Amino acid sequence: MSESSRLYEEARKVLVGGVSSPVRAAIRPYPFFVREGRGPYIFTVDGQRLIDYVLGYGPLILGHAPEPVVKRIMDYLSRGWLYGAPTEVEVLLAKKIVSHFPSIRKVRFVNSGGEAVATAIRLARGYTRRRKILKFEGNYHGAVDYVLVKAGSAAAHFGAHHQPVFLMTWLN
Repeated sequence: MSESSRLYEEARKVLVGGVSSPVRAAIRPYPFFVREGRGPYIFTVDGQRLIDYVLGYGPLILGHAPEPVVKRIMDYLSRGWLYGAPTEVEVLLAKKIVSHFPSIRKVRFVNSGGEAVATAIRLARGYTRRRKILKFEGNYHGAVDYVLVKAGSAAAHFGAHHQPVFLMTWLN
């Protein structure tokens, strides 16, 4: 029995579907488990070195654990990492983003892609007063009910269709 197989059996006892994402639940007979990442590679608990083409779905464009990034993060972590209040560094980051994109006047930082999509939908509905959204079939837009199905995600794979296949959605 591989270490990934053993960990998957343990995970099934405490995680829904044995994984923290329905996409990973579709991997058969079980997903591989990662031990660590360095540069463009991930290393599995089974001793495999794999090129990581996913890179955290985008944010790891510099690879895993690049030394300058690790050093900067450790500097910030040594001063605390979750305040539940505004910080100067988020103002500086927002100003930097806005300075590079003339069409952007303000930004909002969120915790996940799903939260970003939900915020964008809420903003669009408030601005337009429309009650429908249009989603591109076969694209992943986060784990938000309005946009999850038919994304190439496990929801569609396992037949969990909560909406019409035609992807115009009514919102309440």
